[in-house]
Amino acid sequence: MNDPIMPIKFFFLVLFFLVSAPLINAQKILQLEKVGKYKIEKIHLGEFLFVKTVQNTDTWYHAVLEDVSIEANAIVFPNRIIPLSDIVAIKRKKKSGAHGYGRTLQYSAAIPAVYEVIYGLANPPIEWKTLAYFTGGSFLLGSLLRLVPPKKYKMGKKYRLRVLDLTFYKPPTP
Repeated sequence: MNDPIMPIKFFFLVLFFLVSAPLINAQKILQLEKVGKYKIEKIHLGEFLFVKTVQNTDTWYHAVLEDVSIEANAIVFPNRIIPLSDIVAIKRKKKSGAHGYGRTLQYSAAIPAVYEVIYGLANPPIEWKTLAYFTGGSFLLGSLLRLVPPKKYKMGKKYRLRVLDLTFYKPPTP
């Protein structure tokens, strides 16, 4: 348990963090938070967003988030600036959790099919009916799960947006 190399590893780890600290870039973040909860979602610059505004609540405006304006409390898209107070709902391009489960089910349908074909060639006959039921059912269920759309967040009582600037400024020299 007493590793003689451990203090050396710790020294180099601390040295690495001290040397790389000035190279760290800060970031501007659009933070989506649920009221009364600690869990937040960070939306970084360059992410693709769908936004509904107060002026047009019927259609989703979609574009890449270019910048966030701290002074105007707004988000900047390539051809427009939208204040946070005008946003009614927001939706991310990020896939839902069911999308991953669906993909896993589709891949898991292929493994028994390949195994059954190899086993059937070595020891005939191949059980095509049970193979079709299992792989077809798994593939169909996986395809249906992949159709689940991403979550929509309605601003107001439950969710709110906040603009954060995590830029490290140099202290003024006296």
